[in-house]
Amino acid sequence: MGLKLPIGIDDFQRVIEEGYHYVDKSLFIAEVLETSAVVQLITRPRRFGKTINMSMLHAFFDESRPNSAELFEGLAIQKTPWFDRLGRYPVIFLTFKDLKALDYKSFLELFASLIAREFRTRRYLLESLDEFDADDFIEIAKEQCGAAKLTGSLEFLMRLLAQHHNSKVILLIDEYDSPIHTGYAHGYYKEIANFMRGLLGKALKGNAALEKAVLTGILRVARESIFSDLNHVIVFSLLNKQFADKFGFTEAEVEHLLVEADLSHKTEGVRNWYNGYMAGETTIYNPWSILHYILTASEGFKAHWVNTSSNDLIKKQLMNAAPEVLDDFQTLLNGGTVETLVHEHTVFDDLNKNAQTLWSFFLFCGYLRIAEKVHKEDRFYYRLAVPNTEVRLLFQDIIAGWLHQGIGPGRLNRLLESLVGGDMETFEGLLQELVRSVLSYYDTAQQDPERVYHAFILGLLVNLRDRYEITSNRESGYGRYDLIMRPRNSDERGIIFEFKIAKSADQLDLALQEGLDQIETRQYGAGLEEAGVTLRSEIVVAFHGKEVRVLSREVAG
Repeated sequence: MGLKLPIGIDDFQRVIEEGYHYVDKSLFIAEVLETSAVVQLITRPRRFGKTINMSMLHAFFDESRPNSAELFEGLAIQKTPWFDRLGRYPVIFLTFKDLKALDYKSFLELFASLIAREFRTRRYLLESLDEFDADDFIEIAKEQCGAAKLTGSLEFLMRLLAQHHNSKVILLIDEYDSPIHTGYAHGYYKEIANFMRGLLGKALKGNAALEKAVLTGILRVARESIFSDLNHVIVFSLLNKQFADKFGFTEAEVEHLLVEADLSHKTEGVRNWYNGYMAGETTIYNPWSILHYILTASEGFKAHWVNTSSNDLIKKQLMNAAPEVLDDFQTLLNGGTVETLVHEHTVFDDLNKNAQTLWSFFLFCGYLRIAEKVHKEDRFYYRLAVPNTEVRLLFQDIIAGWLHQGIGPGRLNRLLESLVGGDMETFEGLLQELVRSVLSYYDTAQQDPERVYHAFILGLLVNLRDRYEITSNRESGYGRYDLIMRPRNSDERGIIFEFKIAKSADQLDLALQEGLDQIETRQYGAGLEEAGVTLRSEIVVAFHGKEVRVLSREVAG
């Protein structure tokens, strides 16, 4: 059966009126009303259904829609006591997704245009205004006011609506944090944070015209940056049970969609590629990818969601991460987990300084998932994992693209082929070239430079993950090896790496021999032998600054 899927359509009214297949999320309305918090901030990854849910709230509450009951015919909300709130309020629905500018002045122009449209569509309010409010109204509607008046424009419009309709106002702001991300990326974060603090502070704090406000975004930006003094803002993130099944598709919803599309035999593949997310205790699928897969199922499984944005901020954070972060990242790509505290608020300036903040950022953006929640030391820690194949391929592509910039895809492939084939002369030459061209991303003068090179090699080996299980800093024999590549096919060659830092270029050869002796003395090959790997390369890589030497030996038995 063919399904008419609403791909790229996030207008609830259009989806219903034009007969698109709709996964019923109308009980989101009831949950918003049942939740006592007046101001609710709901954070979810991009493309998880935030905008269409906000559009649904708009369609439900807005008193200016005389036939809105028809939109909800047969939906779950119709059977609840909350249905009597249909069409009861004046509603302001804003989306900040397009407020992306290269500088602060351009942002103000975009916001002025956005809020002016809201005023112009309500020009009927002018009939009941005194001359002072009318002057302010016209100034904003004509985009002739400055930043100070723009900061208060939303609160001003809410007051006028409440007076005219004799009813409090529902305020909906979708993707509230989009301009904040852009401001951070383009160097005007402080200015945008100050503006947003003023705008939201006036609209949400102590506003007698406010009935309820719902904001959505990807992240909860740090309270001290945006929500200063707004202690009544209640945040519902992926960690909370509230709204858990209202964004993204549940297991049951996906199974039903696949049955409707005659694709139930693809359930396991769909699970591997697009599942893996947890909201509270509910398993959630990525809805964007599910709908796109169903539409293009004849083309097989492929990435959909990760290609819907540039991923520039993710790339920037990953490429500038500390070596220990990249070490943990390799564990994630191997299917393991990273245990960390999770910070629900985001401090952008701390992303490169604090690994916990970085992992939290990846989690709330949808690039990691919660695998397990652990209580210890009077706190909750979370074990995070890569959610699915789609995201894992993105991470591999990011690292591969970074390496290609330094050495080119052809030489990178030759380097990896020479490694697994035992051609150490070629491997050493290409590795030296790569180090000199790429390693400037790292600070090799820090106190523990061995960690820098270690993380660098880990990133290099991502492309071999399908053939090898790559582990580092684990016990084997009588010590802890630096890095081992265990072949998934035990008939292939295993590889042991030991990294050494020489105090001078003259001592590189000495460091190489010490490394080989260490591998043998501490029996780092024991784990490979236990796994049935009979042939291995024992490789020492010695560094001094950006000078590299490689020494290896083949061991059979």
